Amino acid sequence: MDQYVAKVTVDIDGAEYTDYFEITPQKVDYRKEVELANKVGTCDVLPVYKITIKNGVPKGKPGIPWASMDGTNTLTIDKKDGTSLAYKGVACLSAGGESYGTNDAAKYDVELLAEGLQ
Repeated sequence: MDQYVAKVTVDIDGAEYTDYFEITPQKVDYRKEVELANKVGTCDVLPVYKITIKNGVPKGKPGIPWASMDGTNTLTIDKKDGTSLAYKGVACLSAGGESYGTNDAAKYDVELLAEGLQ
């Protein structure tokens, strides 16, 4: 099965951005372990959807306005096998921390938080 990504789209204030090096959805916890009197149990927790994007530092053009992502935005990952992941309520937690390489473009990380999948 082909699990390669065909396209990643972030919608910010009606504008679509699609140019990224790498995207990593973090694991989602649905329950956590709790200690009870004589045994161990579980309890439900509110799922938190975090996504990390490795983005290129723009050269000669304006950057993506990450700071304006306020929780009303969407992020869609279209896979080459025809399936997709669509996140709703996406907000930017942080952006920055540039890294530089001799054979590669400068990159920085963007941390996003979503309220859930559509």
